[in-house]
This record gives sequence, C-alpha cells and structure tokens, in this order.
Amino acid sequence: MSAPPTADIVIPPFGRMYLDATWVQTFFFGINCVLFPLSRYVLTTRRQTAHTFLTIVTFILFAFSVSYLGLSIAALHGAFTNPAILATPHGPDLYFTVLSAPLPIAKSVIYVCTVFFQDLLLIWRLYVVWGHRWVVVIIPLIVECAHIVTASIALSLLSRPGAAIFPNPGQAWGLAGWSLDIAVNSCVSLGIAGRLWWMDRQMSSIRANSYRGVVFTVIESGGIFALTTLILFILDACGLEAAYVGIDVVIQLAVLTPLLLIVRVGLGLNHGDQRQPSINVQWVKSSSSQTRSGNGRAPEISR
Repeated sequence: MSAPPTADIVIPPFGRMYLDATWVQTFFFGINCVLFPLSRYVLTTRRQTAHTFLTIVTFILFAFSVSYLGLSIAALHGAFTNPAILATPHGPDLYFTVLSAPLPIAKSVIYVCTVFFQDLLLIWRLYVVWGHRWVVVIIPLIVECAHIVTASIALSLLSRPGAAIFPNPGQAWGLAGWSLDIAVNSCVSLGIAGRLWWMDRQMSSIRANSYRGVVFTVIESGGIFALTTLILFILDACGLEAAYVGIDVVIQLAVLTPLLLIVRVGLGLNHGDQRQPSINVQWVKSSSSQTRSGNGRAPEISR
C-alpha cells in the first residue's frame, strides 16, 4: 500500500500511535496466551465434560486475537520498512490514514466479529444461569443484533475509498454501535450477577459456601470490556483519532475478559474468597429448576 500524496494539513502521528498501541496489544496478547491454556485446563480437566459451545467460542476468540496481532505487525512492517513511504514526509502517518486498504479493513472486520462472539458468549451465560429460559435473552439478542448492524454500517462507511476518520458519516453509526455494546455488556453481566446473588440468598441457610465471590468476579470481569468500550465511545465522541487506534488494544481485552472469567471461576480465584477451594466452572450450567423444586439442593457449583 502506497502512501497518499501529502497535503498542507496537520497530520496526527498515526505511526507512533499505532506503534505504541501494538506494544500494549502485545502485552495483553501475552496474557491471553497464558489464560487460553488455563481455560482449556479448566474446561477439560476440572470438569467431566466441557460444553461444546464454550469450547468452540474460546477457540474462535483466541484465533481472532492471534490474527489481529499478526495484521497489526504486518501494518507496522509496511509503514516502517517501505522505502517509498519512508522517503515521503510523514510517510508512516499517511500510511495509516488510508482506511480502505485491505489490512485496516481486515482488522476492523476481525474486531467486529470478536466483539460479537464475546457478547454472544456473555448472553449464553445469562441464558444458562437463568435456567435455560429463552425469554431472558430475547432483548439482549435483539440489542446485540442492532449493535452488529450499526457496527457493520460504520465499518462500510469508514472503509470507502478516500474516507477519513474525522469527519466521517460513519461516526454516528460507530457511536451507536459502541453505546449498544456497552448496554449489552453491562446489563447482561448484572443479570448474571443478580441471578447468582439471588440464588446465594435462597441457599444461604442450607449451604456453607457462598456465591458472593463468584458474583463479584462476574462483575469485575465483565466490567473490564464495558469500561474500555466506554473509553472508546468518549474518545470518538470528542473527535479524537485515539478512538480508532485504541481498537488495537481493546480487541485483546475482548478476548481476555471471557478467558479470565473461566479461569477465575474454574480455579476458585474469586473476589474476597480466601477459604473456598477451587470451584468448578459448572456454575455456568446452573439451573433454576433445582431452586424452584424445593429439594434443598443448590445449583451445581461443585468443587
């Protein structure tokens, strides 16, 4: 990809920004490289059977994590090793302003897909924790579909030849997509935590172990991605190019969040839980039917 002709305008230091973002992205990718095998250990060794959906989605998310980092490194290689680009004033910065090139389009597509699978996994947890009730997840699924549609429209407008980050008609669609994503992550995480808290209240008199550590873990883990998406939303609303560059970091957090939740719950690394041994990730498959039956048994959060 060749750099566009220079113009008498102020060019943001995209080259340095993407270089710094890739360094930070690599740090979180290293954490994902540790969490992924640990999550496989939790799902296979510490359970009799691993849920097929959970296994497939974690594989897909980690594959997106690897692919996105590879594309980011390829973009840096193209910007800082091409003699024609380096010979142009602000060449690397101009290189990253071309949003219609294959590399930035591919990165944006992977980001949208990663967020979709992360949200889908979160909604699936809500569905399972609430006793496989479809009525609970109808609204989150509708909002998630609206989120993907708006994000896809923003991507298509941003990827048109000659399009700039700002101003761009896709900015409004991008803001809408990020706001919907924040709503999905926040509300679904609170829905899961609220259900576990209610079950803890119901079973506190007959069960020694408490779900409170799991509740705080769900809120903490789910809040990571929601908070970073909120930061991107604010940066985009302020018209700062860092919103687009920050996607390089946030995508790794989109993979880190579900992996971290699996590992923390599966290994019993819960908030404020000092005496509880390892908790099996079977909590994800807890059913409210056991609570409603009055048989005195809690949903399975077995050691």
